Amino acid sequence: MWSMAIVDLLKSWFRKDHTAKIPIPTTTAKNPPIATPTPNPKLGHLPTTNESPTHSLTDIVNSTAQFSIREIALSKIDDQSQLADIVITHSIAKIRQQAADKLSDLTLIAQTAEKIKHSDKGVYRLLRKKLDTANALNKSAQQQQQRLEKICTDLETQSRLSLNPLFAAKVQSLQQQWQQATQQAPATPDVEQRYQQALATVSHIVQQREMQQHAESTAKQKQNEVQQQLEQLLDTIINEKQEVNPLLLKQNLNNIHEMWQQATTILAADTTQAKHVAILQQQLSSLCHLFEQCHEQLTSLHALTEQLNENPLNQIAFDSLKNLLKPLALVRINPLPPTFVRIQEVFKLAEMALAAQKSAQSSDIKSQHQQQEKVQHTEFEHLLQQIEQALNAGNSREASQHLRHAQQFAKKYHLHEPRLNEWSQELQKLKDWAGFAIIPKKEALVTTMAELAAAIDTDIDGLTRLDEIKALQAEWQAMGMVNNDAERALWQQFKDLSQKAYTPCQRYFDEQNAIQAKNAIQREALCDELQTYLDNMPNDVNWQGHIAILKKAREDWQLHHPVEAKAHKKLQHKFNSIIKALEEKLHAEYALQESRKNTVIQQAIQLLQHEDIREACQQAKNLQQTWKAIASCGHAKDQALWETFRSHCDAVFAKREQLKQSQQAEEAQSLVQAHALLAQFEQLLTQEFSIAHQSTIATIISTFQALYLPREANHNLRAQLSHLRTQWQTKQQAYLDSEKLKQLTLVTHALQLCLDAEHQVLTGSPVSLSQVLTWQALQLPSFFKVALSKRWQSLSSLQMKRADERLTAFNDGCLLLELLLDMEGSEAYQAARTAKKMDMFSQQSYPKTQDEKQALIQQTLTSVLLLSALPTEQAADANLRLVAIIQNPMLSSYL
Repeated sequence: MWSMAIVDLLKSWFRKDHTAKIPIPTTTAKNPPIATPTPNPKLGHLPTTNESPTHSLTDIVNSTAQFSIREIALSKIDDQSQLADIVITHSIAKIRQQAADKLSDLTLIAQTAEKIKHSDKGVYRLLRKKLDTANALNKSAQQQQQRLEKICTDLETQSRLSLNPLFAAKVQSLQQQWQQATQQAPATPDVEQRYQQALATVSHIVQQREMQQHAESTAKQKQNEVQQQLEQLLDTIINEKQEVNPLLLKQNLNNIHEMWQQATTILAADTTQAKHVAILQQQLSSLCHLFEQCHEQLTSLHALTEQLNENPLNQIAFDSLKNLLKPLALVRINPLPPTFVRIQEVFKLAEMALAAQKSAQSSDIKSQHQQQEKVQHTEFEHLLQQIEQALNAGNSREASQHLRHAQQFAKKYHLHEPRLNEWSQELQKLKDWAGFAIIPKKEALVTTMAELAAAIDTDIDGLTRLDEIKALQAEWQAMGMVNNDAERALWQQFKDLSQKAYTPCQRYFDEQNAIQAKNAIQREALCDELQTYLDNMPNDVNWQGHIAILKKAREDWQLHHPVEAKAHKKLQHKFNSIIKALEEKLHAEYALQESRKNTVIQQAIQLLQHEDIREACQQAKNLQQTWKAIASCGHAKDQALWETFRSHCDAVFAKREQLKQSQQAEEAQSLVQAHALLAQFEQLLTQEFSIAHQSTIATIISTFQALYLPREANHNLRAQLSHLRTQWQTKQQAYLDSEKLKQLTLVTHALQLCLDAEHQVLTGSPVSLSQVLTWQALQLPSFFKVALSKRWQSLSSLQMKRADERLTAFNDGCLLLELLLDMEGSEAYQAARTAKKMDMFSQQSYPKTQDEKQALIQQTLTSVLLLSALPTEQAADANLRLVAIIQNPMLSSYL
C-alpha cells in the first residue's frame, strides 16, 4: 500500500496543479482499516497531505530516498530560494550541481556563490560561469544597443549632409550593418522607430537624387540624340540620300529644336556640344529656307544648268539662271548640297566663258568685219560664176535660182554689179527658147497622170500609187517653168488628174485611220482594265499571276498598233503610269521577299557560331524549308541569294561533318582509354587493400566518367565500372570493419588495463612496468585516448571515497547513452530507463537536433570514461556495460 501511495504521489508531481492526492481508504465491513506501515528507510521521509507540494519536493530531495527519485523531485522545484538552499546545504555534489543549473535569479546566484566559494569549488565555478555569462550578455546587449544607436546617428547625420557620390553607398552600408546587428539581437521599439524615420528620410533623399540623375541622364541622352539626328539630317541632305520635302524638313527641325530646348532646360549642355548643335541648326535652317525658296523652281534650275553645261555661251540661259539664283544667295550657305554646288559651278563657268567671249568680241570686232566683207565678196563672186556657168549650159532653172540669190545678196550688202541686168535679159531669152522643149515633156507627164487617174477602181496598193504620184510630181518640178499660158493650163490639168489619181491613196489612209481608231479604243480599254486591277488589288496578291498580267498587257499593247500620233502619246503616258504603279507594287513585293531572304541568310550565317552543331544543322534544314516558303524576288536576285544561302548552309553541314569525324576519333581514343582504366581498376582490386589506393581509384572513376564513349559501348563499359566500384566498396567496407574491430578491441583492452591498474592501486599494489609499457604501446582512437589518458594519469590520486556516488553517476551516464543510442540494455535498469526518458521529455531536455545529440553523447561518454575507482563488486559489471555501449554500431557515427 505504501508503494502505491508513493506512485500516486509521483504521478501528482507531473500534473499541472502539483497537488499530491493520496487516497484515504474508508472503513467498511469488507474493507477494514489499514494499519500505518513502518517507514522504509530507503524512501526517507514522505510528505503528508497537509504539507505544501514544494516543501514536500524539498523534503524528498533532502531525504534518503533513491537518487533517481531525488533527481525527479529536484527537477520539479522552481522556487529559486529553495534551490539556493539545496545548493548550499545538500550533501550530494551532483544534486548541488543540478540545483545550481536550475538557478536563474542573478542576485541569488551571486549570494549563493559567495557562500560556497570556499566549500564547493565545482558548484562555485558553475555559478561563477553563469554570472560571467549573464554579465557578458548584458555587456553584449549594451554594446548592441550602442551600435544600433550609432547606426541611427550616422543615418541622421547622413540625411543632413549634402549629396555626394558616396551618399547611396554609405546608406546601403548602414542598412547592411543594421541588418547584421538586428540578426544578432532585435532593437528596442524606440531605436527601431528612430532607425525607420532616419532611413525613410535618407531613402527619400536617395530616391530624389536617383530621379534627378535619371532625368539628367535622360536629358543628356536626348541631347546626344538631337545632335545625332541633326548630323544624320545634314548628311542626308548634303549627300542627297533622299528627296527633300521643305515642309517635312521644317517640321522635323522644329521638333528637334523643341526636344533640344526640353533637354537643356533639365541639364545645361556643355559648351562644345551646344556650339556644335547651334551650328548644325543654323546650317539646316539655311538649307530649309533654300529648299523653300527654290522648291517650285528646282526643275527650271536643273534645265538651265544643263543648257549652260552643254553650251556655256548661252546668254539667254545664263541670264535666266542668274535671275533665279540672285534671291537664293548661295554664297552665304555652307555646306551646299551637291545639286546646288553643281549649279553654282556651271553658272560660274558660264559667267567666265561669256566674259571671255565678250572680251574676245570687243577686241576682234574690226577684224571680224574685214573678214566678213572678204567672205561676202568671195560668196558673191561664187554666185556670179554659178550664174555664168548655168547660162552657158542652157540650164534656165538653175540660172534663175542663182540670179535671184545674187540679186538678194547685192541688195542686202549694197553691192553694185551691172552684169546682173544683162544676165536677167539673157535668162528671159533662154526661157523663151526652153518653152518649146519643156511643153511636150509636160504634156507627156499629163498623159501619164491621166492613165493613173483612169485606174482608180483597180485593186492597187495605196502606198504604191502614192509613190507613183510623187515620182511624176518630182519629174514635173525638175523640168522647170516656162511661165506662159500653155504651161499654166497643163499644170492645172496635171494637178486635177493628180487629185483623181490620189483616190486609192485616200481610201488606203481612211482604212488606216479606222484601224488606228480601233486600236486606240482597244488600248483605252486595256488601260481601263489595268487601272481597275490596280485599284482593286487584294492584300494577298498572286504575284505570279501579277507578273503574267504585266507580260500579257505589254503583248496586247503591241498587238493594238498603230494608233494616231496624238492619241498615241496620251494613251502611252496613261499605260506607262499604270504599268509603273503595278511594277512598283511588284518591286515592293520583291524588296520584301528579298529582305526576308536576307534575314534567313543572316540566320544561316549565325548558325556557324552555334555551340550545338546538331541543333545548328536542324535549324539549317528548317531555314531551307522557310526559304522554299518565301516568294520570288526576281529570277536574277533569287539565283544570287540562293547561291549565298546555300554556301552558308553547306558550311554548317561541312562543320558538322568535320565535328563528326573529330568526335569519332575522340570516341575511339576514349574507348581505348576506358579499357585501360578498367584494366587498371581490376589490377588494383587483385592487390591487398590500401588507403593509398583510394586516391588512385577516385582518379580512375572521375577520369572514366568524363570520357565521351560511343553509344554502342557506353552502357556495357559503364556497367563494368559500376561492378568494379561495388567490389571496391565491399573491399573498402571490409577493411574499415576490420579496422574498427581492431580499434574497439584496443579500447576494450585499454579499459580492462585501467580497471586492473586501479584495482592494484586500491589494494595497495603498484602498477607493474609491463602494464605501463603495454599502455604506452596502445594506439587508441583520438576520442578515447584523451579521456582514458586522463584516467590513467589519475591513478596516483585514486580514493575509494564516494565510490557509490561515482557508481551512481556511471550508471546514470550509461543509462543516458543507452537511451540516446536506442539500446535495449539490461532488464534491471528498465524502470530507471523509463523514468529517465519521462524526465527528459517532461523537461524537454532531449536533444532536438543531430548536433545537440552528438555533443551530448560525446560529453556523457567522456564523463563515464573518466569515472574510476568504482565499488569492486560492481566494477566488472559496469565495465561490461560500458564495453557494450562502446561496441554499439551507432556510436561511431557520433564520434
